[in-house]
Amino acid sequence: WRSPAGEAGAALLAAREAADADPAVRRAALYALARRPEREALPALRAALTDGDPWVASVAARAVGLLADRESAPHLLSLAQGSEPSPAIQSLLALERLAASGAALPDAAVTVARERAADPAPGIALAALRLLGRCPGEEARAALLSAVEAPGRRAGVALSVLALSDAAGVERIAFPAGPPARLELRLGAAEAVAQLPHGEARHFVERLLDDPSPRVRGTAVGGLSAEAAAASPELLVRALSDPDLAVAAAALETSAKTAGAAAAGTGLAAAFDRAFERCASSGEADFVVSALQAAALLPGGAEERLLRFADAPDPVARERARALLASLPGGGGRTLVPRPVPTRFGPADYQRIARRALGSAVTARIETERGGVELELLAEEAPMTVESFVSLAHGGFFDGLLFHRVVPDFVVQGGDPRGDGTGGPGYAVRDELNPVPYERGTVGMALSGPDTGGSQWFVALSPQPHLDGSYTVFGRVASGLPVLDRIEQDDRMLRVRVSESPRPAPPPGVTGH
Repeated sequence: WRSPAGEAGAALLAAREAADADPAVRRAALYALARRPEREALPALRAALTDGDPWVASVAARAVGLLADRESAPHLLSLAQGSEPSPAIQSLLALERLAASGAALPDAAVTVARERAADPAPGIALAALRLLGRCPGEEARAALLSAVEAPGRRAGVALSVLALSDAAGVERIAFPAGPPARLELRLGAAEAVAQLPHGEARHFVERLLDDPSPRVRGTAVGGLSAEAAAASPELLVRALSDPDLAVAAAALETSAKTAGAAAAGTGLAAAFDRAFERCASSGEADFVVSALQAAALLPGGAEERLLRFADAPDPVARERARALLASLPGGGGRTLVPRPVPTRFGPADYQRIARRALGSAVTARIETERGGVELELLAEEAPMTVESFVSLAHGGFFDGLLFHRVVPDFVVQGGDPRGDGTGGPGYAVRDELNPVPYERGTVGMALSGPDTGGSQWFVALSPQPHLDGSYTVFGRVASGLPVLDRIEQDDRMLRVRVSESPRPAPPPGVTGH
């Protein structure tokens, strides 16, 4: 799946191996076909929907959904009703993609989606709600309205997909005449912006930019399409001038989608420049990266802006600016003098970290609203990342933070003090890429680009080979995976406690983990 696009031979080879008797070979082949599916592989993918390995069936379901394969609909509907979470989630999402492509779903689809929307497993319920948003008729609408009344993330997702058929109804719920709607409903309205027609999207953003939550404001402006953004320079100016940097960063990325608005005499160019300076100089990795990437997309002035940060003291800004400069036309021939990266540690610190990596067993206990989770931290494979996690945990940094991002059958992510995916500890941790694979329960460091790790981390809910070698692995779940399966977006980490003990000596002839 990493071969260049259009290499049909690679797809055909993977399709042949997808029928191999060896489960490991079959898994690898099906994953390769599913990551970048091609229609030539459909026979193998359809056959894999009935594979006895739940993971193989789930990746096949994802692939036929991406290909909008109508012939697979009956098999997908059967998997959607099964007890295995991964195939059920991926089949529900595949049916949603089929409906979005204009395919007529089996008559039973709406009933299955309604029943699964009430499932106690949040991943299944959210996938079913997304499918209901594509189902016509009163049964689907009634189920979505019922979910809107529920607490938590399910209500927000139900409201966002309800906008596909009833934007006016969503507006009445999200913007009531009395007290403000719950945060999850306002977030749902903000998430709906990305799927609304241009006029309705602009109307929603105009109202949502007055929301007291930066998370809502940033999500709303970030959802504007290029066409809607080009027609809304006054909204972009408001968002670029927002006092919250996360909102301004989202507005920078949206503004970069359209070049014409800057010349319309609306003040957009000046607002962009001010927001760029604020974000690029903030020292917060997410805002720095957003600003520089937005600048690189502009048709004029990109090189000048990036050159100013090519020797910045902040290593994240400097390295990102240099990488973007190299990607510009003619940028590959530019010579920039390497600069050392400052460190927060002295020799004694490195000796202590090395001793831990070589001789300590490090574990973390995470107490959540749903129960406890035990992590084994891999100090030998990722010593600096573990050092950062341990230090933050000892200081109580994680206590009370949200699991701000939960993607069904993919990841549970937390560690952001802002709670919106843009915050960090005020420093960056360089990548420590290692051979540990992303299996179910693997703990990795969240990034906004190379060497931008901070305090945000995630746990894989299912195998994710495409993350291997790209995101630092620094732990694995020792116990409590069922707890993580029950985590819903915006649940809280109550506390995180770390303990260390001497690591038992390995058996003779065995080294490391």
